[in-house]
Amino acid sequence: MIIRDLETVKSVDWGNGLSRRFLTESDGVGYSITDTTVRAGTKSRLEYRN
Repeated sequence: MIIRDLETVKSVDWGNGLSRRFLTESDGVGYSITDTTVRAGTKSRLEYRN
């Protein structure tokens, strides 16, 4: 079991918001879990690859 919380996951400010990856390819589960917040009034094209 993998347990992570906001205090242990790095937040990345990508210009139009914040992104956090709770599961990544290196976790070896075959998928990722990401929390992304987009700032109001911005437009962003988002693409997620594992």
